[in-house]
Amino acid sequence: MSDLLDNSIAAITRLRRVHPRVHCITNSVAQHFSANVLLACGAVPSMSVSEDEIEDFVSSSASLLINLGTMDPGRTRAVHRAVAIACAQKKPFALDPVFVQASKTRLELAKEIMAARPTIIRANRAEADVLFDQSNHCECVVISGPEDKIINENKTVQIGNGTPVMTQLTAMGCSLTALMAALLAVEDDAMVAAAAALLWFNIAGELAAEKSVGPGTFTPQFIDALATIDASTIEKRAKLLWPE
Repeated sequence: MSDLLDNSIAAITRLRRVHPRVHCITNSVAQHFSANVLLACGAVPSMSVSEDEIEDFVSSSASLLINLGTMDPGRTRAVHRAVAIACAQKKPFALDPVFVQASKTRLELAKEIMAARPTIIRANRAEADVLFDQSNHCECVVISGPEDKIINENKTVQIGNGTPVMTQLTAMGCSLTALMAALLAVEDDAMVAAAAALLWFNIAGELAAEKSVGPGTFTPQFIDALATIDASTIEKRAKLLWPE
């Protein structure tokens, strides 16, 4: 357990030092907040969904985020192109299959992307229930909930940090997956990248909740906490559990 925590903190430190660029094909609702989260954490976001620009942006980025929250034909084509480029160039990418349980078209698209073996898939329980079978579709699966689970091959770790206030704001999950994509740019172990993102994000949420009075005042406190949280705070507050 201490190795995972130590390696997660080291990954956070590297991201802040390296400032990797992550290209985000994310939903229109989440773009602004996700960009601010990445900037606060030290990463550099790019957000173009133009088919004419996708090759250049993905090729010059260190990692890729695919988020299916708001889809249209042009965005779908951009997603396919971006995934193909990332795979050809062996770049890590994270998939956020937003609301696949609500749309057959979106579910089919998610399964097509999964065939390309994303490095990380982050889903909530409802999304995961329709998305996964017994096949191994990626290096690491993160199931979000009151306690988050990271599943990597035969290993599972549970992270208990976070605050209910985070469920009252849009784009929180989307920006969390964006942070996972950014950490994949500096960390080869997908479980470490996922754990680092969850600890950083959720502990920052706890700190913000202690200083705010509701979701409106939570947001600026959260961005500040992401930018200023130090390794000792993460180490002291981390809630990691290896289920038997």
